[in-house]
Amino acid sequence: PYLLDAYLGVFSKQLIDGDALDTSKDAILLFGLGVLVLVGVFASELAAESWEKVQAEVAAEKETRGAGAEEGATGSTDEAAGPLSSTRAWLAARLPDETRGEAAEVWAALGGFADFHYP
Repeated sequence: PYLLDAYLGVFSKQLIDGDALDTSKDAILLFGLGVLVLVGVFASELAAESWEKVQAEVAAEKETRGAGAEEGATGSTDEAAGPLSSTRAWLAARLPDETRGEAAEVWAALGGFADFHYP
């Protein structure tokens, strides 16, 4: 856009001033504009291809998580994935039943909220 604006500004100034049109400047500006258009087309194609790859990876990850969630549904719900799994079990064993029940209600409410707002 800047090169096109510069070209149009120089061209219109030459017309207004009545100067002779210099074809070498026009050729250089048009060549630069052409190069920028080609680079823009290449960048757009590359961005579109990259976006499609990212979307495919996200879909594959969702499918993998969906399969993992189905497998996890048959197992115990007290197990946690990640580095805090042993800490969670240790903490759950030391919390009173009232606190664990209250925490379960809070997590259920938060899960419902998240599911409602982020389907």
